[in-house]
Amino acid sequence: MTIWLRPGDSIEAILARPSRWQVPILGILNGISVCTLLFIQAGFPLDSLAYFALLGVPTGLVNVYLLSFVLFLVAKSFGGRATAPALRLVTAWSGLPVIAGFIPSLLIAWLRPAWEKLALGLLSLCLMIWFLALLIAMVRRVEGFRTGRALAACLLTLAACALPPQAVRWFLMESFVASSASMTPTLRKGDALFVAKGPLAGPPSRGELVVFRLGADGAPYVKRIVGLPGDRVQVRHHVLIINGQPVPRERLEVPKAIIYRETLPDGPSFEIEEASATTELPADNTEEYVVPEGHCFVLGDNRDNSLDSRFMDKIGYIPLANLVGRVVLLSYSRNDQNQIAWDRIGVRPR
Repeated sequence: MTIWLRPGDSIEAILARPSRWQVPILGILNGISVCTLLFIQAGFPLDSLAYFALLGVPTGLVNVYLLSFVLFLVAKSFGGRATAPALRLVTAWSGLPVIAGFIPSLLIAWLRPAWEKLALGLLSLCLMIWFLALLIAMVRRVEGFRTGRALAACLLTLAACALPPQAVRWFLMESFVASSASMTPTLRKGDALFVAKGPLAGPPSRGELVVFRLGADGAPYVKRIVGLPGDRVQVRHHVLIINGQPVPRERLEVPKAIIYRETLPDGPSFEIEEASATTELPADNTEEYVVPEGHCFVLGDNRDNSLDSRFMDKIGYIPLANLVGRVVLLSYSRNDQNQIAWDRIGVRPR
């Protein structure tokens, strides 16, 4: 209990009797707790907990050693006296509040109250404040800093560690979750995706899976590009027609589903799903659309269950400026038996 009530005294006692296993064990536990909380906030089912907890092992180890290294450099620039091993212990033990939040987060996820998001948000905020308070108190003691200097050193350290991954998210790579079944059989509802952005994405091309944002709230959508600026796109009797040429497709033998393989003029080939091989819905017969400059035309692979560019009053042509990037990797997926699809994780969907 002294670690909570007198963190300064506690860290001095810990440093007097250090153990080589304290840092990695606490780092792993911290990583598991963080990944579990993020997993619950994202709404993934509880039976996938082991997968996300496993991700927490390397995450926690990297975090504790990286954070302590940056803290050592920052503290030295502030005139600190602590050694690198001492600050590794400080960083590891300051993560106890996050570890303590593991059980409450699981309890909230299990109960699924109406105020679940609010509860998880408040829990995350409390854990962050608690973690920061412990870190500041311990750094203040081992470095011999006043409170203001300890606070500045800790905040600068956290900012320095958060900036690189945030920059990657802003400019190079971002994760999304497929929120509907509009892209089956390629993507399933709940699939977690990595999307390449900026220089990693390259120019858009037909057949690519892309994420784009629309609406005042900037809601993300994932669809497949089938038309580029200047293309004439139409659907007639289920068949996609690009620039007056029907896109070749062949029926695949798949139980309990109507699946076709389409091959676009540029060569990309992928599977699509139809609700019926004979019954035609309004979106199975459209007018011819001419894609304007600076835009693209997108379709969902689940052709009869997709809100896409065929619906001009809702989606329509997608401005190229609204493209976030192209899908490059699946980081999580489930199969038809609602189990983790290990064979799909780490695969680039096409």
